[in-house]
Amino acid sequence: TGDTRRENMDHALERTSSTLYAHQPRRLRGGGSQQRDEDLKKIFYALDKTNAGTISTQDVVESLRSYGIHKKIIRSAIAQLDADKDGKLTADDFLRLKEMPTDLIERALQGQLAVPDWHAFINDMAEIYK
Repeated sequence: TGDTRRENMDHALERTSSTLYAHQPRRLRGGGSQQRDEDLKKIFYALDKTNAGTISTQDVVESLRSYGIHKKIIRSAIAQLDADKDGKLTADDFLRLKEMPTDLIERALQGQLAVPDWHAFINDMAEIYK
C-alpha cells in the first residue's frame, strides 16, 4: 500500500543518509579555515534570497529534505546551527557547520552528495518498489 511504501522509503532514506553522515570524513577545502568560512558564507548568501541577513531554519530544512537528508539528521543540524532557537540563521550561525562531525550538510546544500554504498542503496530501492 501507499503507507507501506512511504515507510519503506523513509527507512531507506534514513539508512542512506545515516550512512553518509557516519562515514563521510570532514573535508577542509584548500586554503584552510578562512577559505572554508568564505565558502560557507557563499552558501549562506545564496540561500538568503531576500538579502535580509538571515535565512529561516524552515528553508534550510526544506532544502536538505529535497536532497534526501533524513529528518533526524536535519533536526540535529538545525539544533546545532540555531543555538538561540529563534528559527532564523545568521551567517555566523551558519559557520557552525564547521563544528559538525562531517560536511554532509554543507555538501548537500552545495548539491555535492554521492551515495557511498551504491549496492545497498539499489537493494533498498528494489525492496521499496517490489
